[in-house]
Amino acid sequence: MSGRDRLLTFIDKLGRTVRILRDAGNISDKYAICRVSPNTRTGTGLDSYQEEFFKWNSDIRVGDIFQDMLTEERHLVLGIWKVGVDSLADAIRVGSCRANDTIILYEIVKSNQDEYGKYVYNLTVRLNDYANIFHSIRPDSLTPIGEMSGDQLFIIFSARKFVGIATYIPKSGDQIVLANGSKFQIDSLDAHVYPGSYRVLCSPDQRI
Repeated sequence: MSGRDRLLTFIDKLGRTVRILRDAGNISDKYAICRVSPNTRTGTGLDSYQEEFFKWNSDIRVGDIFQDMLTEERHLVLGIWKVGVDSLADAIRVGSCRANDTIILYEIVKSNQDEYGKYVYNLTVRLNDYANIFHSIRPDSLTPIGEMSGDQLFIIFSARKFVGIATYIPKSGDQIVLANGSKFQIDSLDAHVYPGSYRVLCSPDQRI
């Protein structure tokens, strides 16, 4: 039995059914978890990182979001690697983290002041999608091990919906609204840490 056949058998027997979420139509697939971080079950953000095996001919891509049909959890694909000699695909190994929240990303344009001297902001929705939210750790002189900062957080979201017609590139100053209504402003962003996704550092947005 070849390496590909063994991995296919492994996924078929021990794997779970997932849906790869696509606007054009969800794709049914199957995967088997191969490695999890110690906090995967209880963690949020990158504490929920895990790796999975998908079949060699899977259509899974970086930036995809898939949903486990058993747990109903959604995961954001951070990286993809081929498994096999000389990178011939016997299977696809995927690194993902839990998409633990939803976001709405707005482009904000400040226009002229109104009759009361306040600036008027025009908002345009550029993204409505699942995302990974995790708070930053800020060192504190009184607590050497650091404390959890509630006023600054990282957000990782997929670029999958920016591809195609009317492509938009997120930028500093855009506003992100979480599912609970909290508003944050993008301070900085990096599109190179995770292919197919943006990682942004945000702070509370008091503009609107």
